[in-house]
Amino acid sequence: MTSQHVIVAGFHRSGTSMTAQVLSRAGLHLGDALLLPDAFNRDGFFEDADIVEAHDDLLADAGHNWQYVDDDLPPVPGHRLANLRRMAAERDRRHAVWGFKDPRVCLFLETWRVVLDDPVVVVVYRHPSSAAASLRNRAAWQVAMRPPAPGAVRFWSDPALAPRMWLRHNRALVDYAVAHPDRTVVVSQDALVAGLPLVQTLNERFRLGLDASASTGIRTDAQGRFGAVPPGLPRELEAELEDTWATLNDLASLATPPTVAALPLAREQGTTVPLAIRERVAQLLGRPDESGTATPDDVVALAEEALQEGHHARALDLLQLEGWRASEDPQMWGIIGRAQYFLHRHDDAIESLQRAQAMQPGRLQFAVELGRCLVARGAHREAEDTLRAAMDLHPRSPAPTIVLVTSMFRQGRFVEAVQLASEAVRRAPEAFPAQMILVHALHRYGQLAAALEVAHAVQRRFPGNLAIHAIVAGLLLQLGRQEEADVSASKAAASVLDMEGYARRLVSAVESIPDPVQRADLDERAGHHLERMLSAAVHATLSAGP
Repeated sequence: MTSQHVIVAGFHRSGTSMTAQVLSRAGLHLGDALLLPDAFNRDGFFEDADIVEAHDDLLADAGHNWQYVDDDLPPVPGHRLANLRRMAAERDRRHAVWGFKDPRVCLFLETWRVVLDDPVVVVVYRHPSSAAASLRNRAAWQVAMRPPAPGAVRFWSDPALAPRMWLRHNRALVDYAVAHPDRTVVVSQDALVAGLPLVQTLNERFRLGLDASASTGIRTDAQGRFGAVPPGLPRELEAELEDTWATLNDLASLATPPTVAALPLAREQGTTVPLAIRERVAQLLGRPDESGTATPDDVVALAEEALQEGHHARALDLLQLEGWRASEDPQMWGIIGRAQYFLHRHDDAIESLQRAQAMQPGRLQFAVELGRCLVARGAHREAEDTLRAAMDLHPRSPAPTIVLVTSMFRQGRFVEAVQLASEAVRRAPEAFPAQMILVHALHRYGQLAAALEVAHAVQRRFPGNLAIHAIVAGLLLQLGRQEEADVSASKAAASVLDMEGYARRLVSAVESIPDPVQRADLDERAGHHLERMLSAAVHATLSAGP
């Protein structure tokens, strides 16, 4: 039996989840373990966790993450291509018609065309200013929930980031649609919201046999309609955006989208980057105080602080300042390796962590971080050897087990992953990470009810933890239990606001933006979410009763 394949491709916040929901209700299988819903996608992302992870690995191999803007598309190494073929073969054995949705796939469509032998590709697009506003709203929510959230703050420290991301992804879509018009359907988000008969059209063109009568239940992007993006894009970038937008409209297969106002005119933007940590290092290195000249321990402490606050490049900078890179200090090499890992420099990170481990054999932290880097690099056998050795030396610690379970996810070894996670809970029943990895393992194995049962037990044991409330809310949303999900989301908001230092971190994140217009925009958007969180926290308190 030859399977038929459908890929839903489009930039982030452009209607791909809505499109995938329509196709899912019509009978298209989109994955066994879907990413959990959240406040911005209450109906679900409809993204196969395995495929999203595979795309993230490809981006990390190229030294990038989902905020991709490079002119060249990321390469696909041979061992990663083999993994894509493995996942496709597994799904082909179980489904006559299946597909997936992930905004990252815009960058890898030609690879998937080879793997899936010319799939149907549904291209969904949205005006760049609307998509950018929606991205900022979601990023502001992330800042409000988990300050300082440096990845989210980038949308304000670099105001052109979202438009450049939109341009890179949508240019890739245009190139693919032009090259393969017979297997591509191009449609705007606005046309879908207006009721365009997508399923019927796909059936007529490609004989997919989906249920065109299924209820769509489209939820419009209310979150994305809050606040326009401040003006200030370079004129050249504006022209490229408008040209790509016009090309997408020309390619639209099913309907002409409504006219959207032109992008705002350009104006000058500030470019200064906050240097608070670097200034403190300068004081230590160049301005002796009462305690005299700074020591390597001072620099290591500052680098550790920078790393914990999410400033990975700064941490690496500090430890590579001339005169402060001690070749025989394992702690320093460990921090360097962690920073390199977060910057997606996995080969460098592996080398640094191996050096740290050689200096201090048996140290749990180095083994776990080395295992994590090897997993990210796709070296699963070496990772398992490293992690099992650490498990033997530290049988009560769940940390190496957690990383090994993650490795098993990526290899499709779900039964073993659940067994190993259950064993970790038995060994360390009071350890929150062990409990959480079991919840994740059950979810990835498609056992939603079992995952929720364990998650509820963890929630009762750790009532002040943000992560478990958010996961419970996501599981409940995926199971269609909306009211219960709202209660867990309220508890999550309350736990965030109760965190020590929360207000300081949030204010610091906003004040880190040098340009006053961009800073005011983040302040307004984060403030909007903060008001909702405060309201939810009050609701959680009242619901708890006396």
